[in-house]
Amino acid sequence: MVTTEERISTATCEMEKKPSMRWLSDADSYRVLERLLLEPASPREVCQRIVELAEQDERVVFCSIFLLDQTGDYLYLAATNNPALRIFLDKPTYRLGEGITGWVAKYREPALVRDPRDPEECARLGDPERGIPAPKPGGVPFSEGAHDGWLAAPITDVDAHDCIGVIRVQPRVSWPESTPTDLNRLQVVARLTYLVAQNARLRERQREEAQAETLRAVTAKVAHRVGNRLYAVGNLVEALQLAIERGNGAVSCLIAQMRETVESARAVVQSLVKQTSLPPLELRDCLLTDLLRTTAGCCVPCQLTPEVDVAPEAETLRCDPEQLRLAMGEIIHNCVEIVGPKAQIRIHAGAKRGWTKVAISDNGPGVPEEVKSRIFEPMFTTRSGGTGWGLVIAREIVEKHGGRISEEGVPGEGALFVIRLPTRGVRTCPAGG
Repeated sequence: MVTTEERISTATCEMEKKPSMRWLSDADSYRVLERLLLEPASPREVCQRIVELAEQDERVVFCSIFLLDQTGDYLYLAATNNPALRIFLDKPTYRLGEGITGWVAKYREPALVRDPRDPEECARLGDPERGIPAPKPGGVPFSEGAHDGWLAAPITDVDAHDCIGVIRVQPRVSWPESTPTDLNRLQVVARLTYLVAQNARLRERQREEAQAETLRAVTAKVAHRVGNRLYAVGNLVEALQLAIERGNGAVSCLIAQMRETVESARAVVQSLVKQTSLPPLELRDCLLTDLLRTTAGCCVPCQLTPEVDVAPEAETLRCDPEQLRLAMGEIIHNCVEIVGPKAQIRIHAGAKRGWTKVAISDNGPGVPEEVKSRIFEPMFTTRSGGTGWGLVIAREIVEKHGGRISEEGVPGEGALFVIRLPTRGVRTCPAGG
């Protein structure tokens, strides 16, 4: 008679004989890790490289990586090789705790299920003793997929104290051949993803800090040189005043106005120095329609009428309206300057799943592909007389709000600047989120 212990031992041996994912388990894994860490890339690009590595594993058919967004409430799709999901790239997908994917991120627990929509399988994932409820089946905006095997692991540090997302895999093999070893391997890859994604984020912050430092240094030099010249002009005005103090009264009045002008110019320079670092945000609820219309009205010639369309769900936005006006104004002014007197500015705003999206477009030549990656760099400009700072300021303000800005237009069909902002305002969220 076979004992229970013998049956368990036999099952374990059989399981160990089954092949498992070889994903990054080969001898060259350290070389792959070194490349992922050292090659400059954004977090999304790093995630896409990991997905491409997954494609080389004969036991993996689809791999998708979701990262927590700036609100800390939603996962957005950062990378995938599933054609059906690519339309959701960079968009909020699961709320934290929603579906099995959101559940994995919230409770930092891996999942190995046959059918993610099966309530019985979902129930088995819960652990009441540890206070972990079972996930609810399904997901928004798309189904969580396959009926023949599905694995997901939280992207965490080694101690699972910090979670920044979820990596999800649909195996190529049939469900009975999926093993806990596959899930363990996926957890290893998830921790690797955490390491390289956080490294990429650190590089991004360092680059942004370097650009901000460049801005401060250049502005300080300009302010110093202009200030010295203004000081010299002020001395000349004083000398002229002394020379003609008994002369024509009109001349004295004119010189007094010159003195006021010089003092005003000095104040402008001092203000410029202070503004090299934007003040802290003062968040409050504002009406987006009013903000966009007043901003556009100040930035376009009087003969132009910008189109402003705000969906009802996007009407209320928590932001610093003064700084956001500055950011929007820089973009609109940039469009008007490039297109000219026949510019048609269109602004549309909508909101979905915790994020407000503002799209600003024009009828100009658009942004050439070869310069798209540089338009937000300090001192880069394609306009004669341009300073190269307007879009830099706009990006800094948007990112301070916890948002993102990008140019998504088609060259030859007009520029399209897209700003995505947390609807309820930026707040403290999980590290790296």
